[in-house]
Amino acid sequence: QSKVGDLLTCGVCHGPLEDPRLLRCQHSFCGDCLKMCVKHKEAYLLHYIACPLCQTLTELDEGQASVAQLPVDFKMVRLMDCVPRQVT
Repeated sequence: QSKVGDLLTCGVCHGPLEDPRLLRCQHSFCGDCLKMCVKHKEAYLLHYIACPLCQTLTELDEGQASVAQLPVDFKMVRLMDCVPRQVT
């Protein structure tokens, strides 16, 4: 797989990025993957999400629902628009 392809791959599901959301550490993951990460945490940790790659904490306002409040990674969105998706 190309380096650009690696950039457009989610580090959680290993599929193409869907609704890429940006964490404080600047790593991007699918919005739904981040929701799953938050969903499986202990209640007292719901106000933070640890980056699946580097473990840097990003503060969340209201747990799983606030993943949608994380910034969209528009650089990845633009890059996805420029690179044709591979048919599997």
